Amino acid sequence: MIQLVTRNIDHPVGYLVYELQVAKARYQDAALGTHQFKIRDSGLKIFPSIHFQVHHYNYMELELKRSSVKELQAEDKTPHKDLALPPESSLIDMISGPREGESIVLLGSRNSFKTQLCLDFLARGNWGCKHAANGRSRTCCVGNPSLLISLIDNAPAIERGLECPWRLSRYDAKKCEFCPNAFLKHARAFCQRPGCITSAEFFHYVRERLDLLLENLPENNRGRVVFWDLTQMDYRFPLFRADKMLLPALMDMLKTVKVYSLFMGAGNADNTPSASAMADHVLFCWRSTEAKPKTSKKDVPKSSLMLYVDRAAAGSGRSGKALYCIPVYKGDRLSIPRDQQQLENDCYIEIAGLPATDAEEISRITRMQGVQ
Repeated sequence: MIQLVTRNIDHPVGYLVYELQVAKARYQDAALGTHQFKIRDSGLKIFPSIHFQVHHYNYMELELKRSSVKELQAEDKTPHKDLALPPESSLIDMISGPREGESIVLLGSRNSFKTQLCLDFLARGNWGCKHAANGRSRTCCVGNPSLLISLIDNAPAIERGLECPWRLSRYDAKKCEFCPNAFLKHARAFCQRPGCITSAEFFHYVRERLDLLLENLPENNRGRVVFWDLTQMDYRFPLFRADKMLLPALMDMLKTVKVYSLFMGAGNADNTPSASAMADHVLFCWRSTEAKPKTSKKDVPKSSLMLYVDRAAAGSGRSGKALYCIPVYKGDRLSIPRDQQQLENDCYIEIAGLPATDAEEISRITRMQGVQ
């Protein structure tokens, strides 16, 4: 027996939700709890609750067996620093060194290059894009597809093609022989327009898009997902703010399918403390006019992008906090290092002895993270 009910949501906005539940079932299993549904021209559309979508049948029995002494397998204790990263890794890759299934949270204020860093992260998934460097061609990407989950209306711009930040910041455009437009056409964008959509329905759509992304990939070829962004959950989607399970459910789903994920948002958003508490890697970024990066170029940097590693995943081979100072030249051109060695030699700086404004920024981050 299936029971249909309506539920009125009074806070933060008035909204009517149609739900159903299995009140009685004989000789078969049933999904307990309430689930949202909508009546459309094509028929009845059901959106199972997030709890049901995240839950795995017989999960506890399988987990108890997996974690028993007999079934326990040797853990992969290979530190991140020993993993061979391609020389064309994104700046986020070089700083965090994420492994399969690990999530990254990138937080910062306006004009702190969060958009470009996200696109740089997505660009690592390009299919077959090649460029010529130092007079010889080489493959610049690892061949993983990318998915942008966007809560703002920028999906059409992504689909039309945005200029790859790799090309703009690292190489002369004239040397890019194989990819003259340098567009991120490999990245698919799923844009959710603002409104009173429930978290269960949104989660359902995201999981559908993720299944399409991964259905034809071999086991050793994982994709990349960028969630853009945490701040919009507070202002554009009133029903998201009340559901504290949405963000951990998204992170857990991406971890389960071993996808590299990057969650971007403002440093003062409501979701910032919870996101940074759950992520494997947490990075904060801000612009500085006082801190001076080490650079061998003749041009004097206009300012610097400060990238502060608040936390790195266990086994990453990094101890304590880390701070990187990336030069920014005229025209807001971010000079991304070519490889890991250049990053460590030219951009890594000591936290002690920072200018007062930058030291205060780290102090503010520390106070915010003190609740964990």
